[in-house]
Amino acid sequence: LRRAANGIVRMLLDKSLRVSLGEVVAQVVRQLPEAVRKDTLEREILDFFRDRVAFALKDRGMTYDTVDAVRATGVDDPWLPQLRARALDTIRGEQDLARLVVGFKRAANILKGVDTGALPAVSGLDWSGAEPSEKALFEAATQARESLEEARALGDFGKSLQVYLSLRDPIDAFFDGVMVMSDVPAEKERRLALLALVRSLFEPAFDP
Repeated sequence: LRRAANGIVRMLLDKSLRVSLGEVVAQVVRQLPEAVRKDTLEREILDFFRDRVAFALKDRGMTYDTVDAVRATGVDDPWLPQLRARALDTIRGEQDLARLVVGFKRAANILKGVDTGALPAVSGLDWSGAEPSEKALFEAATQARESLEEARALGDFGKSLQVYLSLRDPIDAFFDGVMVMSDVPAEKERRLALLALVRSLFEPAFDP
């Protein structure tokens, strides 16, 4: 069974075939006699195929941590994690990537416990009195959102990664230039809303 599954996954990757494993497994399970079906059967089969996709990527020279990273984003369509892994491997070890991760984690930590749904939309805020680093990050994040939408529509994960890396300097400058939790309510709200925008860019990372 494992050998057959490995063969199926290799074929999908070699031919760049777009297939939803979840949909295929669901259809197969529905055809099985009711006596052999169980509530967890689909999940168990999908978990098995996810392991096979991970094995195939590692067999193609992808590192363990790269495979684990792309696996976390989902492997329903095996063609996508292969593209993600190749794109990620091209920038592994870059200092820009490490610094970007630090900046993102800092933003995420500040937003812990904050009701971001109650924050105003950044597009409706008055940026005339904002610090230069705030304005720069707002402009960079707005442009990044548009560029990421284009890259995801094309399935261009390499471009997506470059867009993320372009945010490293503006994020660093923002944290160096302002105190997010300002004593001035309007400043604090604006800066939290800006960080919420930045965080939202990373949440669907590499999704097509």
